[in-house]
Amino acid sequence: EEAKEVFKQAITTANTISFDRYKSDALADIAKFLAEQGHLSLLHQHLGKSSYSALLYESFLPNYQQTLTDTSLLRASFLFSPFSYKLSQTSVYLFLNHHLRSGDNARLHAIIRQCPQLDMDVLLHEQPS
Repeated sequence: EEAKEVFKQAITTANTISFDRYKSDALADIAKFLAEQGHLSLLHQHLGKSSYSALLYESFLPNYQQTLTDTSLLRASFLFSPFSYKLSQTSVYLFLNHHLRSGDNARLHAIIRQCPQLDMDVLLHEQPS
């Protein structure tokens, strides 16, 4: 309960910042703190209900996605700015990196096989028969 109250105060303060780059930095700091406390879902829920500019998401989203350890939250974060090609591409690469770091090679390889346009075939290590 205390974490929710501190989060609300931090978001209220961050939302008073008018310059998107600084607001992005503030949100990234909030994300880092919440990740350390195990409460990143609070920020994730807030982002899902809020409307921020595309410019803010361009600077914030990649940093935020790197803090996520929960695959479902990472996957859902793609929807925060779905119409930016640059962010979509970055999100996919961060998603692949997440699976690589978590040791989920089967899923990583399946995505690479299904998406040859990623040009990441080098990561497919075929086992000798």
